Amino acid sequence: MSEDLAPVKLDVGGLMKKLEKKFPEYDFSKPPKPDRRCKITEKDECPVDIFEKNQSYKLLDIDGELVCGVRYKLQDKDNPYKYEERTCMAVLRTEAERQVYEQKGFFK
Repeated sequence: MSEDLAPVKLDVGGLMKKLEKKFPEYDFSKPPKPDRRCKITEKDECPVDIFEKNQSYKLLDIDGELVCGVRYKLQDKDNPYKYEERTCMAVLRTEAERQVYEQKGFFK
């Protein structure tokens, strides 16, 4: 095996110690809350009318969560002609919520 293809060793324990020292009030043992904030409208939830028109904006991620897949343009503050395309990726339903929704339905 050449030196270029040598396996990379990551020191996750050292990183966790540094983060715990920098943020002592945060509990790193529990997972973070899902990000449900809409990046398009800057409101709490993604607008429902987008999904009524086109169901292809709903995506399943690796964790089984249903996320918003709407693409939007983020304009640069300094240059009005420069923008960056991004995807919202706000969590619409977690895997557990999605399974309950599929089993019982929304109105049952």
